Amino acid sequence: MKSQLHVLFIGKDNTVRSVFAEAILDYKIHRSGLGTQFTCSSCGTDALARVPAPKNVQLYVKRHGLDVSAKQALMITHQMVDDSDIVLTMDSNIHEYMLNKYKM
Repeated sequence: MKSQLHVLFIGKDNTVRSVFAEAILDYKIHRSGLGTQFTCSSCGTDALARVPAPKNVQLYVKRHGLDVSAKQALMITHQMVDDSDIVLTMDSNIHEYMLNKYKM
């Protein structure tokens, strides 16, 4: 049996919404002491590998007590989807893409 549930956030570029969602959930998981039960990550359907979140996004997130400066965009893979227990898309276009491409 899997020891941790994994949540995957999927955006388009993996530089704004999905990064922010990952940062918020990661903060909530660790603040609640649930780090042994849950993990989370994010990726994009059209991401350029290793691109960081824009500086204005980093500053906005930092004002809310979170740090995404080390996060680099990741392109979605079948393995990421297969390894995830919960997949959340950032909008209906990405949802449709996932339904069609990954037969979810």
